[in-house]
Amino acid sequence: MHRYQIKALELDPDRPFCQTCSIRLVEKARDYKGKCYYGRQCYKCRKIHGKRTLQQRFNEYVVKSSGCWGWGGNIGSGGYALIGVASSKNESAHRVSYRLHVGEIPEGMFVCHHCDNRLCTNPEHLFLGSHKDNMTDMVNKRRSTHGERNRHAKLTEIDVIRIRERAENGEKVADISTDYPIATRNIRNVINKFTWKYV
Repeated sequence: MHRYQIKALELDPDRPFCQTCSIRLVEKARDYKGKCYYGRQCYKCRKIHGKRTLQQRFNEYVVKSSGCWGWGGNIGSGGYALIGVASSKNESAHRVSYRLHVGEIPEGMFVCHHCDNRLCTNPEHLFLGSHKDNMTDMVNKRRSTHGERNRHAKLTEIDVIRIRERAENGEKVADISTDYPIATRNIRNVINKFTWKYV
């Protein structure tokens, strides 16, 4: 052992071991913020064995189960699982999972979830679709911000039902609109189911 290595071990006896050859790690690496940390392999093993493949790193973070696969890695601000695919570039882990287990993703296509779990990376729960398919799926599963969930909505589902009942009973649209904070044409749209179609 080199005298530099002996000195380093004397200063820090709790140094971790290389995951490949099991010798004590001596040198530290620096991350993009300049912080020092120990790598997983010693310098020699990194040179011989190279970096871990995307499949190895994916398997390291995924938590497999019979249903949705969990994720133990990075999570983005949108709630989706992320994995590094190139230096300083992240990609959604469900897209990487689809590429690794199913095949390439055609350009312009989305990888959508059957299970609606943003962290799920199980390829059986994923399907390819266009942006329109993704939005249609969202609307069909009632996950979009329509109706009362829209923060700009001025009516509730109960209001819509009452408006339609009053119109069926023969009340004029102008009379109905005086009781609600929307224009007469919008009352007409509610009655004719141009808006609030799902109620």
